[in-house]
Amino acid sequence: KYVFKPEKLAEFHQKNLERACSELEKGKTVIVDNTNLQKWSCRKYVEFAVSKGIPVVFVRVTGNFKSIHGVPQEKINQMKAQMEDLTVETVLVSKAPWEK
Repeated sequence: KYVFKPEKLAEFHQKNLERACSELEKGKTVIVDNTNLQKWSCRKYVEFAVSKGIPVVFVRVTGNFKSIHGVPQEKINQMKAQMEDLTVETVLVSKAPWEK
């Protein structure tokens, strides 16, 4: 059973980034399903791909789907409200909330 551990979030995001970059380096196609709701949250992936000349495609699944991880509907609604439109250009110039 999946158990969300917020204290591990930064570690898991870093591992996902490293794995994605490693596979891209091998010439593989990579799909990152990382709940990238805001531009800054996927900037490192896009920066890497662009630096290697790898095309980036954003796909946003919309609809009302049940969480397979037991995430409460209230949290899902909150996350939906935070979603931003993603383009390579806007992601590359985005900044995390803690950046100036």
